[in-house]
Formats: sequence, structure tokens, C-alpha cells
Amino acid sequence: MGKPIVYAIRNYLKGDEVALSRIFSECFGPTTPRRLKEWYRSQDVRPEDVFVGTVDGKLVSCVEQVPKRLHHGEGVYLKTAGISGVCTDSDFRCKGIVSNLMKTALEKNRQNGLSNASLYTGLDISAHRIYERLGFVDVLTWRM
Repeated sequence: MGKPIVYAIRNYLKGDEVALSRIFSECFGPTTPRRLKEWYRSQDVRPEDVFVGTVDGKLVSCVEQVPKRLHHGEGVYLKTAGISGVCTDSDFRCKGIVSNLMKTALEKNRQNGLSNASLYTGLDISAHRIYERLGFVDVLTWRM
């Protein structure tokens, strides 16, 4: 087993979109800093809702919280934190960074009075194990 990695967790800072777009491009497909900033604006994502992991000052991982309202019946909506943008630079995967970013995000939700979080993801990705360990359960599945 290799030497444990030392990393820090912090919130998004202006200028991070360059490094984030590089990681997002690796995980999700082509992303530009401009497109990322537009996404944050359109979804009302605040800097304190984006958690990043850094190693030696290099941004290597991310978890975002997007405020959501889930329809729960006629006229009833449930406030939830939509978890998105979960990704890690391929050189830093399997080190526990994104798991701890998610734990940090979920704890912030609890502190802010949110009783739940939602996450839309594929079932056949390796990160699905992380989500299960953190308490997420599959409530709906579909295939395209």
C-alpha cells in the first residue's frame, strides 16, 4: 500500500473554475471555465456550496451542492441539497478525498437544517460504492 496522501478541503474560490473545468472535462466530458461559471449562476450555486480537495495547492477533487425542491405530491415540495459535480482527477482517485468532501457537504446540510440530499448517478460506476457507504439508497433506476 502506498504512502497516505495529505490533502486539504476548502470551498470554491474565484479562479478555481480553470482547474475545475479540467477535472470536469476528464470526468464528464468537455467543460470550459465559462460554461462552469454559467452553470453555477443558473443553478444558484454559491461558493460555500462547492467543496474542493487540494494536494500541495493543486485542486484535485470536487463535490457541489445545488439547492433543489423535490416534488413530493400535490403542492408539496421538499427542500434538498442536490449533490452534483462529484469528481476527482484520475491521478488522485481511491485516496478517500471525494468521500471526505461528500461527508463535509452532508454535514453542512445537517447544520443548515436539511434532512436529506439527492444524487443522480449511474449504477454501473465505481463511485456508486462510495454513495452507498455514505447512506445513499437507490430509489429509482432506469436504463437508456
